[in-house]
Amino acid sequence: MLYMSLILFMFFMFLFCGYFYEILIEMIILELIMISVLIMLIFSLFLLNSMYLLLFYLVFVVCESVLGLSIMLMIIRSKGNDNLNITNMILW
Repeated sequence: MLYMSLILFMFFMFLFCGYFYEILIEMIILELIMISVLIMLIFSLFLLNSMYLLLFYLVFVVCESVLGLSIMLMIIRSKGNDNLNITNMILW
């Protein structure tokens, strides 16, 4: 199961590199990456009997998603959509 979550992690990283124009899709892929890392942590920390580290990881994931949503809302309010042009990000 650990190998399967590692394969999922690599697949989601590949998807993350491909979809860099829309913020919402990037955020969904980031959450999927975090879920695959969570699965890896569950299996590795279950053997060590230190499950309290999962709580810290989940707090970090929630804070990351809240910051991502706030940045996405700020960009949508200023630009009107969530499509990004990398050349225009320099001027923003």
